[in-house]
Amino acid sequence: MARQPEASGKINSVLIMGLALTESTAIYGFVTGLIMMFTLA
Repeated sequence: MARQPEASGKINSVLIMGLALTESTAIYGFVTGLIMMFTLA
C-alpha cells in the first residue's frame, strides 16, 4: 500500500473477506468437533 495508496480500499476489502473466510472455516471445524464429541461419546 505504500507505493499505491489508491489501491488501499480494494486491498482492505479483499483482506477482510479473506480473514472472514479463514475464521468461518475455523469456527465450522470447532462446532463440528464439538458435535462429534458429544454425539459419539
